Amino acid sequence: MEWTVERGRTMIVLGMSVALITSLTLLAMTLLLNIEWKGRSALMKVF
Repeated sequence: MEWTVERGRTMIVLGMSVALITSLTLLAMTLLLNIEWKGRSALMKVF
């Protein structure tokens, strides 16, 4: 009984950390793309 509970907790922690990493990665990618896009539009205005 205790082993399954411990295992379930580990799975939950793993799932949460994976979800957190995924969301952070997506957020970073979105920010980078946004910055890149803004930089490109600024360059287009200059030229």
